[in-house]
Amino acid sequence: IYLGNYHPFTTMIYFFFYNWFDLNPMPYHLLNVILHVINVLLVFKLAEQLSGKQITAFIAAILFAVHPLHVESVAWISELKDVLYSCFFLLSMLAYLKYMKSGLQMRDYWLSLGFFLASLFSKSAAVTLPLILIAFDIYKGRKFNTKSILEKIPFIALSLLFGILTILSQKTQGSINIQMLTFNPVTRFFFLTSAMSFYFIKFIFPFNLSAMNYYPILHNGVLPWQYYASIILIIFIAWFVLKKSVLRKEIIFGVSFFLIAISVMLQILSVGSALTAERYTYISYIGLFYVVGQWISSLGIGRRKNIVIAVFSLFILVFSVQTFGRISVWQNAYTINEDIIEHNPDVFIGYWMRGNLKRTENDMEGALQDYTKAIKLDPFNDDSYYNRGNIYDRIGDPKSAI
Repeated sequence: IYLGNYHPFTTMIYFFFYNWFDLNPMPYHLLNVILHVINVLLVFKLAEQLSGKQITAFIAAILFAVHPLHVESVAWISELKDVLYSCFFLLSMLAYLKYMKSGLQMRDYWLSLGFFLASLFSKSAAVTLPLILIAFDIYKGRKFNTKSILEKIPFIALSLLFGILTILSQKTQGSINIQMLTFNPVTRFFFLTSAMSFYFIKFIFPFNLSAMNYYPILHNGVLPWQYYASIILIIFIAWFVLKKSVLRKEIIFGVSFFLIAISVMLQILSVGSALTAERYTYISYIGLFYVVGQWISSLGIGRRKNIVIAVFSLFILVFSVQTFGRISVWQNAYTINEDIIEHNPDVFIGYWMRGNLKRTENDMEGALQDYTKAIKLDPFNDDSYYNRGNIYDRIGDPKSAI
């Protein structure tokens, strides 16, 4: 366990890269980009195997490649674990589909299980895979019998083991957020609906993005209105998924894929101080990309399809421009902090982190201003007082330090 995380494959890669390249960022970034390109190809193959249609596969893969919410997973060096676990995750799913298609050849089964273990060793978010494999069974019309149930037991056992390891490792760093338990059940429910709404909305309109999305400030125990309004969108989506249509099976499968993959990121067990994060969509959005691909594939030939393809091409162009612009946010610690403060001006953490940066660069006046702002926003944060006291001591003002 290192810094509250247990992902030995990721840690070992950092170990080797640091020994080979020290802190030169180029090789680290290049590795993330290479893994992302591999994942794009694997998404194409996965969608093709599921649908039997190259158009569906192309649409799912191009959306996966350029969606702005995926920038964080690729451009942030610390998210090597995201692109790495996703690579093994996708390989495990492909091996399982081959296992189903080959008449249940055990070689493919063990290959799937092996890739799953490698995915778990890269990031514990892979624990959702067994439920996705069950979704594959249902989608492909496979009958439930003793064999289909027994073959999932090793997957489920590994998920439970790594789920426990994750909780234990997060506790070592104090990342489990017990503050969530201080909110009443109604508030926690609307946190859940708001988070789900965030991911659905940003799927289509990935604008006004932020490097961090913190819990809202409550006024007399009341959330901002949009948190309560989020239930309307969730009800609409549920109706859309369940209504009768020619694509009902595809929609149910795609949305189920999304919900299963995102489920461990919905802060039901709260970790850290962020309610939502863009990186959580890296695998989960594949389900929604697949639905879009199947919908466009089903349109046939004609004017309507031409219009849809034109609109889709425009979306891809806009997404690409947005993604390219978003990369600069992850240039360095300062650019990330500026983005956090810009989108969360009433949250102390951005100012506290920027104060830490300024302190390391001996900008004492700037650090004092940021710590003072952080204290004003959260008078109960002891770190801000402690750090500001140290600054006063260093500039020769012991009275203020005390």
